[in-house]
Amino acid sequence: MTEMSQHPPSDVARKMLRDLLRIRRIEERIASLYAEQEMCCPTHFSIGQEAVAVGVCAHLDGEDMITSAHRSHAHYLAKDGDLQAMLAELYGKAAGCASGKGGSMHLIDSEAGFLGAVPIVGSTIPIGVGAERRGDDHRIASRSERYRCRACRIAGTSSVDRI
Repeated sequence: MTEMSQHPPSDVARKMLRDLLRIRRIEERIASLYAEQEMCCPTHFSIGQEAVAVGVCAHLDGEDMITSAHRSHAHYLAKDGDLQAMLAELYGKAAGCASGKGGSMHLIDSEAGFLGAVPIVGSTIPIGVGAERRGDDHRIASRSERYRCRACRIAGTSSVDRI
């Protein structure tokens, strides 16, 4: 995991700002294209939430995995998910990150460390816990040491008795 002081080094801060702006521009462009009604899925934007995704992902390393809920575009992109695969997914194309079958709320890119997004409120908790638990017991061939889930977006969707 990347260590940061209260103020990140200038190169890290510049990358974070670039990521914030890139994600915002992508989201705004998708919003404008969505009006054409050619996208094959409902789309939930993460405009205004980019800083959370970028800030969390700035502290992760390449081996760390994350999961997210229905507003996952920023998390997917901040974790270096494939933009072209994400766009193809929104249009229902086979080249999409979920083969064009999942849409905006089911993004996935295991190579980038993005375990997946799900639209069901609170469902990222068992996925994240299960992934981390699996990492305690097994080696995954595609990852060098272990399967670690470091971030699981909960966003105030669960009561304490479920966690």
